[in-house]
Amino acid sequence: MSNIVIKSVAELFGVLSNPIRVEIIVLLAEQEKDVKEIHSKLGLSSSNVSQHLSILRSHHLVTLRKQGTRVFYKLNNKKVITIIRKTVELLESEISEAETLKQLIDKVKI
Repeated sequence: MSNIVIKSVAELFGVLSNPIRVEIIVLLAEQEKDVKEIHSKLGLSSSNVSQHLSILRSHHLVTLRKQGTRVFYKLNNKKVITIIRKTVELLESEISEAETLKQLIDKVKI
C-alpha cells in the first residue's frame, strides 16, 4: 500500500476519532438534518457543531444544502456509517472475549 493511501486512511480515522463527529454521522445516517436540529439533539452550541460539520465537509463525509436561511447536512457516502457499525461489532467481540477470559480467570482463583 502506498504512503499516500496510508496517510489518507490515517487522516480519515483521525476525523472519525472525535466522539462529536461520530455522533453527528450517526444522526445524519437517519436522515438529512439542519444545523439547528443537530446542535439541539447534541446539546452543543451552533458554533461548536458548525466547526465539526466543517471538518466532516472538508473530508467529503457530509454535504450541505441551503434552503432559505436554513442549512441542511446529509451524509455524502453511506459507507462511513458502515465503518462505524463494523467498529462497534469489533468492540462487541473484544468485550465478549474479555468477559470469557475473566470468567476463566475467576474459575482458576476459586
